[in-house]
Amino acid sequence: MHLYFTFVQHRFTYNMFYTIVHWIKQQKTLLLKWLLCIFHATLLLVVSYLLWNKSYSWGNENELLRKLYTVQKILNINQPAGDENVVLINVSFDKELVEIYDEYEIPMGTIDITDRSKLYRLFDVLGKESSYKYILCDISLNKKYVTDSDSLLENRIETMQKIRFAHVDDEENPEGGSLAGEKTSYVGYTKTFLVDDFFKYEFIHRGQPTLAYDMWKDLTSGQMERKGFSYKLNGKMAVNSVILSFPFIETRLYDEEGNKTIYNLGEDILNSMADEDIVALCADKIVLIGSFFEQDIHTTVVGELPGVLINYNAYLALLNNDPRIPKLMLLLIFVVYFIMTSAIVFSKGLTDIIPDRLFKIDIRFIEIILTWFGYTFIMMLLCVLCYLFVGVYLDILIIASWFTFLETIFKILNSTRRLKPTN
Repeated sequence: MHLYFTFVQHRFTYNMFYTIVHWIKQQKTLLLKWLLCIFHATLLLVVSYLLWNKSYSWGNENELLRKLYTVQKILNINQPAGDENVVLINVSFDKELVEIYDEYEIPMGTIDITDRSKLYRLFDVLGKESSYKYILCDISLNKKYVTDSDSLLENRIETMQKIRFAHVDDEENPEGGSLAGEKTSYVGYTKTFLVDDFFKYEFIHRGQPTLAYDMWKDLTSGQMERKGFSYKLNGKMAVNSVILSFPFIETRLYDEEGNKTIYNLGEDILNSMADEDIVALCADKIVLIGSFFEQDIHTTVVGELPGVLINYNAYLALLNNDPRIPKLMLLLIFVVYFIMTSAIVFSKGLTDIIPDRLFKIDIRFIEIILTWFGYTFIMMLLCVLCYLFVGVYLDILIIASWFTFLETIFKILNSTRRLKPTN
């Protein structure tokens, strides 16, 4: 009898020990799965941040952005005010012909450029008083085009403060330099085979500040810097490339009351105003000079806009801290990624949610297509929320495609385990 109780006691101890060990193994597996979900969601958040900093989009989302921009306007959501006092000066109709030559200095013909003698006359008047707030000149004064006014214009610009010009040449492909010297900044945007229109504005291009960033830095002494793979705007986490909200749009020559909104450089200013009137017009204002009606026109989410207004709106984006990323948005995106990852890891993909009585899937290809559409829809909802309230546009196609791939791989692995014979 004593031996029997001893056996039972040992058997109970063994079973309890086995149960504890089995439970620990189960908990270890469960813990590893949860850690995997956290790691994957974090990694995907980092990848998403890197994609936000790209100066282009992987898909043609312009039509969706136009609709979202309209919704923003109607609901008045995330709409910063462009309350800066500005003077708009158009140079579309102030041109001069210059001769161009090939690489062997053989004449090729003529080309029309912005009349540099008129630019000099304007800058000479404004430079004497310097009562303007800033001059943003979206004109490339490339030295490969030579005119009689170049020396005067170059010397006048050199003595002026609070002025900046554009250059469209990339650092790796300079085209002779600019008459504005160091007072130039890069402007341009990346095109892809899917997206040919203006999509994102880049504040730091190949390590160098672009036009809007230099203007913002000159006026506010603010700073955007890159630390590792991330960017900081005045010490706060930010993105380098943003989709502009365009708080300032003005392409009309006259307002409702018949007053001039855009001045033509030659006819409206130089030929019609005295020097003191020109100074008074620009006093304490940001002067925007560019081609408003021809040459420098780009298709954006709000329609066709001149390049100078795109750069000015990029400056307003920095002024309104648009590149900053709220921590609450990062948390929201992480939670969504974590939930989708957990559903995959714990064998509950999107197609598993559909009741069998409603729809039964027997073909793997159809299942993959439906899964992709499901993740695309989820990412689109997340993108709409982030864009409407924060102004950050998520890359839908890449993330949705990755989750579809991940779910497909997990299903194949799980089905392989179920079919594997046990010994």
